Amino acid sequence: MKIVRVVYLSPSDHELVPAYISGLERVAQTFQTWLAEQAGGPTIRLHEPEIVEWYSLPHTSSFYQCPPKESLKQKQRRAELRTRSESRNGALNDELRQLCDQERFWEMVLEDAFALTGACFDDPENRWVFNVDAEPLCGQVIGGTSGVALNGSNDLRGPIGLPLLLDCPCEPTQNPGFGRWVGGFGHELGHALGLPHPEGSPGGSHDGSLMYLGYLTFPETYLQPYELAILKASGFLSE
Repeated sequence: MKIVRVVYLSPSDHELVPAYISGLERVAQTFQTWLAEQAGGPTIRLHEPEIVEWYSLPHTSSFYQCPPKESLKQKQRRAELRTRSESRNGALNDELRQLCDQERFWEMVLEDAFALTGACFDDPENRWVFNVDAEPLCGQVIGGTSGVALNGSNDLRGPIGLPLLLDCPCEPTQNPGFGRWVGGFGHELGHALGLPHPEGSPGGSHDGSLMYLGYLTFPETYLQPYELAILKASGFLSE
């Protein structure tokens, strides 16, 4: 039985927040219902009896952002570049991107998450949506691909109405509402299930679809027929 596994991860310096579990459950079930309407019946199957599985990570949240032995000089330089970026309305320069180590958050969180859960890329029986109570540094990679999605702490805070943590300079911290978090869940799960961004986007006729900017306006969005065909062929949709 092919299922979608929704996982909540707490770094070692963060306690379990029960409200995050109930929020993620509501997100996953809301998307499950919406997808059934889009697909004419079939939808994803969620893990039972616990829709959301919780694990405690072995490292602190800062470990996943930066090497533990990052020098004071490196930290100061990163802070200086971030301030400069703020003065440019959040436009990152190449040096800041290099200092933040774009891949570290993705690689380090998933390394520990895979060890704890038994997950892997392109797992034939599961698609994994990891939600870690830590925020990547501005410019660090999260998202979905190859059977796995990774979201940061805003995807835990958002569904229960908390203000957002600032990822990048000049980003809004106001919570845009529950629908955006369901849309984001569905968008990244879509990537984990093999859906690309629509051809021609940005500026294409399907910029409003779930797999582009439609996640921001969920539930007022849609999946294209070929995307539904890919999902049905994946084996992860059932009546």
